[in-house]
Parts: sequence; C-alpha cells; structure tokens
Amino acid sequence: MQWKNYIAAIADRGMTQKQLADEAGCGQPAISDLASGKTRDPRSSVGLALIRIGQRLGLDPADFSESCRSAA
Repeated sequence: MQWKNYIAAIADRGMTQKQLADEAGCGQPAISDLASGKTRDPRSSVGLALIRIGQRLGLDPADFSESCRSAA
C-alpha cells in the first residue's frame, strides 16, 4: 500500500490528519509519519481503519497498491 498517497487522497477529500487519527484510533504523529513517508507500514488495526475510512470517502485501496506503482 502506498500509504503516503492514500493519506493525501483522504486529505484531498477534506479530512485533517487529526480527524483521521481520531477515527483510526491512533495519534496524529502516526498519521503524519505515514503521510510524509517516514513510516511505511502502520499497525494492522490502523491500516484497516484507514482503508475503511478511505473507502467511505470513495477511494479504492487497489489504486494505491504497490503493484500498481510498479506497473505505472
């Protein structure tokens, strides 16, 4: 998963990092680290929550998979 791009897409839909962190059950610094690329892999519970949030906002997680990046 390209978390940096996924979080950017969520932000483009109007969610702040703080709102995203609150809903995902983690701290805003964890979201910031993912958004900046400092951290590449969140805890599984956070990752699943981020996927659900993105899907609710109309994102398709498959569009952000590592294999899509390799194919581009």
